[in-house]
Amino acid sequence: AQGFRAAGSFLSLFGGLRAAGGLEEEGKAKLAAYHDLAKQEEKQADARRAIGMAKASETRRLTDITESDARAKLKGGASDPSSIKFLANLQGHGYYQAALQMAAGEMQRDTGYAKADAARTAGERARIGGRVKGRAMRTGAYAGLLEGMGTGMTLFDKYNTEDEDYP
Repeated sequence: AQGFRAAGSFLSLFGGLRAAGGLEEEGKAKLAAYHDLAKQEEKQADARRAIGMAKASETRRLTDITESDARAKLKGGASDPSSIKFLANLQGHGYYQAALQMAAGEMQRDTGYAKADAARTAGERARIGGRVKGRAMRTGAYAGLLEGMGTGMTLFDKYNTEDEDYP
């Protein structure tokens, strides 16, 4: 029975150590997954910013074309105060819209980068959590070995319902 106790204690130790390694590897895998997610968020954020810049550029271009057309249609009357006010309002409104589109693109980029930072933080926490759980599992495995050696009691002894001793 003593041989079974020792073997059971060592098997329990090795099982605990393997489980500890698995928990640490799981934490590392989560870290890698979160880093991949962060990279995706950054790429999408940069794309959203580029889209905002392109929209702003197109709005400025269309504003300039509309202003040019309006000047041509006004012909010589483009110098009277109401025509100047109309052209100024047209240009101001167009450039304001372009600025809004540019700002929206920048905000979307900033939001995407904030999500990427949050994903990296979550990944690091998962890695640390896996390491802590792994260390706890290792400590428990060694404690189980020492406990089994000290008391002479293993799971085999605890749950063995037969009365006879095994050599």
